[in-house]
Amino acid sequence: MPAKNSIVLFFKVLAHPFNPKQKQIAMFGLFKKKTEVEKLQEKYQKLMKEAFDLSKVNRSEGDKKYAEADAVQKKIEELTGK
Repeated sequence: MPAKNSIVLFFKVLAHPFNPKQKQIAMFGLFKKKTEVEKLQEKYQKLMKEAFDLSKVNRSEGDKKYAEADAVQKKIEELTGK
């Protein structure tokens, strides 16, 4: 159980109010909220993986998932202006 204790200790150190590393962690984006485009990109990746997996078993269901992913991709292009 040393790994669990080290994880708890790690978060206790991060929670300390005078921790100079806390700014560094925030800089790496751990507490950064995702933008709408980032959320859509994750959704697109998830749908494409599902479409690929379904295409091996049921081609028509895979095509439906691919169509959903395509719609999400178009929405991303609208938001980014490309």
